[in-house]
Amino acid sequence: MLTLRTCSMAAGLLALGVSAAEAAGAIEGGGKQALNVPAIIMFFIFVAATLGITYWAARRTRSAADFYAAGGGITGFQNGLAIAGDYMSAASFLGISGLVFASGFDGLIYSVGWLVGWPVILFLIAERLRNLGKYTFADVASFRLQQTPIRVLASVGTLSVVAFYLIAQMVGAGKLIELLFGLPYLYAVILVGALMIIYVGFGGMVATTWVQIIKAGLLLFGATFMALMVLATFGFSPEAIRFLRGLERHNKREWFQPRKHIYEEHVRAPLEGLVNAINSELAEFAPRYVTPAKKAVFRIYRDTRFSKDKRPYKTHVAATFFLQNLCKAAGPCFYFHFTAKELLVFAGVYMPAREELLAIRTLLAERHQEFRELLRGEGLRTAMGELQGEQLSRVPKGFRKDHPAEDLIRRRQWFLESTLDGRAVTSRRMLPEIISRFRAATPMLEFLNQPFVQERRPKKLLFMAF
Repeated sequence: MLTLRTCSMAAGLLALGVSAAEAAGAIEGGGKQALNVPAIIMFFIFVAATLGITYWAARRTRSAADFYAAGGGITGFQNGLAIAGDYMSAASFLGISGLVFASGFDGLIYSVGWLVGWPVILFLIAERLRNLGKYTFADVASFRLQQTPIRVLASVGTLSVVAFYLIAQMVGAGKLIELLFGLPYLYAVILVGALMIIYVGFGGMVATTWVQIIKAGLLLFGATFMALMVLATFGFSPEAIRFLRGLERHNKREWFQPRKHIYEEHVRAPLEGLVNAINSELAEFAPRYVTPAKKAVFRIYRDTRFSKDKRPYKTHVAATFFLQNLCKAAGPCFYFHFTAKELLVFAGVYMPAREELLAIRTLLAERHQEFRELLRGEGLRTAMGELQGEQLSRVPKGFRKDHPAEDLIRRRQWFLESTLDGRAVTSRRMLPEIISRFRAATPMLEFLNQPFVQERRPKKLLFMAF
C-alpha cells in the first residue's frame, strides 16, 4: 500500500511537472546570464544537505506511520517550525507580498485565511484522524464508503486544488535553475520535479519536516537580517538628489521625459518603500493613519490649468498619511516632503474646507484647555516646535469676541512642522527622524480629528461565511 501511494504521488508530481514545463511562457524575460558561481555553490550545498536528510529519513521509514506521521517522533516545536517554513516561503514571499505590493495593506486580509483554516484542520479533523489510526481524510471516507471511487475523487480534487499553486512554484524554480545553470527550461523543470519527488517519495514526513525546519531557520534569519539592514541604511541615493537639483534648473518636459526612468527608479520606488516602512511604524501608535503607498504618494506633475506658474513638475517629493475614513485632501494629517536641500515633516491641518473649519473651531471653543495642554508637552515642542498657521484679524461669526480661545478660533490653519537639513534624506536618519516627529504629534492630530472620526461598520469578509 505504501509503495502504491508513493507511486501515485510521484505520478501526480510528474504530471504537474509537465504542466509547468508547458507554462514556460508564464514568466517573460530571463534567458542565459553570466554564470553566478557563488549562487550555484550555495544551491548545491543546500541540495546536498537536504538529500542527506532524505537519505537519513528514508532509512528510518519502515511503515505507513513513519511515512505519513514520522512515527510520532516530531515534537510540537519542530512541527511549528516546519509549518512556519512552509507558510513563510509559499504564502508570505510568493503570495502575500505580491498582494500587498499590488493592493497595499488590503492584501494582508488574505493572510488571515491561514489562521482561519488551520484551527479547522487541527481541532475538527486532525485529532479524529489520529484516534481512528488514519492519515488522510480520504482514508476515513474510503474506510466508511467504497474505496476506489473515494480515492479517485480525492486524488482528482487534491491535484486540481494544488495545480495552480504547485505549477507556479515549479515555473519559478525552473526559471531560477535556467538562469543559474543555463539549462533549457524544460530540463530545469524536470530537475526541480525530480528533487521534489525524491524528497517526498523516499523521505516521507521526516524528510519533509526537517527540510521545512531548515528553510524556516534560513528564512527567519535572512528576512530579519534584510529588514535590519534596510532600516539601518535607509535613505535616498545621491542620484535622486542630483535628479531633483536638475529638475529645479530645468523644469521642462523636454528635460524630464528622457530622465523619467531615473525618477521612477531612484525617487518614486524608494519613496513607496519609505511609505511602507512608515506604515509599519504607524500601525503601532497611529493605526488609523496607515495609508497604502499608492494613495499616500503625491504625483510629481503639477496642475497648471488655473495657475500662473506653468512649470509642469513639482520640485519636491511628498507623501501624506490621513485618517482612513477621509479623503486625501481632507482633515488633519501627517505629511512629509523633501527637496534637494531639506526634509520637512508636518502634522496638522493646512487647507480645511468650510465645514472642516467650523468643526475644528467648534471643538477648540469647547475644549481649548485640553488642546493647549497638548501643545505644552515638552516632547511635542522639542520635536515639532510651536503651533503655526494663518490667522484672521477678527473672531469669525458665530463665536464670542471675548472667548478665552479666541486666539485659536481665529486661526485658519493648525499645524506643526519641523525642517531638517537635506543631508538627512540620503542618510539612515531619515526614517527615524520622520517617525519620532509623527509619534510626538499623534495626540495633537488625534484631538483635531475627533470631529471627523466616524464609526464604520466592518465590511463582511469572504472568510466570515465559514
